[in-house]
Amino acid sequence: MLAANFAHDPVVAVQQPLFTEMFEPSFRYSGAGFAYQLASAIAGGFTPLIAAAFVLYNGGGYPRPAPAPRAALQKMFFFAH
Repeated sequence: MLAANFAHDPVVAVQQPLFTEMFEPSFRYSGAGFAYQLASAIAGGFTPLIAAAFVLYNGGGYPRPAPAPRAALQKMFFFAH
């Protein structure tokens, strides 16, 4: 997970300048940015709840299945591209 975070942050750091160059202001302020941020909040917002549920399911110990949803998403996106 730590390695994935180090790989994720540099990619996200360059997204905003890239989007600024790719799209004109009328598109950027049309709701596309709002949809992007809303989707990130919904997807990222439930992650701690899911991890806490795994901890409770495991009796308070290390949640072994916690990385499974992220690994499944990574495989899905890898094969989609």
